[in-house]
Amino acid sequence: MTDIQKDIVKLSEQWHDLISGDHHKDKDCHWYIETRWSYGEQPKYRVLHHGYVTDNIEITCVSYETALMELKTILKRAIEDKKSWKNYQNIMIGKSKGFTLIEIVLATTILLSIIAAIVINFDSFNGNRYQEARENLKTFLINKRHQAAYHQKDIELSFDEEYTINSLENPDELAAITNDLKIIESSATKIVFFLDGTIEESYIITSSNDGKITNTFRINVIGKIDYDK
Repeated sequence: MTDIQKDIVKLSEQWHDLISGDHHKDKDCHWYIETRWSYGEQPKYRVLHHGYVTDNIEITCVSYETALMELKTILKRAIEDKKSWKNYQNIMIGKSKGFTLIEIVLATTILLSIIAAIVINFDSFNGNRYQEARENLKTFLINKRHQAAYHQKDIELSFDEEYTINSLENPDELAAITNDLKIIESSATKIVFFLDGTIEESYIITSSNDGKITNTFRINVIGKIDYDK
């Protein structure tokens, strides 16, 4: 075996060691010098390699010695390229691991901040809707007192077991109010607005739909209606 052939053997071994840890096909480890006789011409020597890790190689040489030198050069270049690629991968993996931890912490912090802001805004939105509904309920009760006096006719608001007002001539008039608040307690099963402008003394406790805000409406005999702040 000549010196260049020994070099090629060592290079092919190095090549195998480099790619053996990766997914590859068996053909990636085989290199050929093909001798071809055609048309009565001098023989040609082709360096051949067909694999997946490197590009396919087909190089025609005029002599066997030239083909050996070409194969040695190709193997050395393939080994250098593979080593460079592995070094690059190792560097990127190391960077990826370092940055991933930082990015996870940063992303988690940002996500928690966004969630907190959403929760705060949602609570604020619900609170504002409840406050508006609370004012509308107060106005509704005051209007019922005025209607009783104006029409000279007692008006009753009665509550069922779930504290739903169900004795109105037009039940839908409370829909916009009770969508954004709940009546959770009442001092009596009904409130009577008398035709002389007085009211049967009572109280109503209301709550926001999420239960975070409650208020007590107090209704006295002379018709004053207010709630605790």
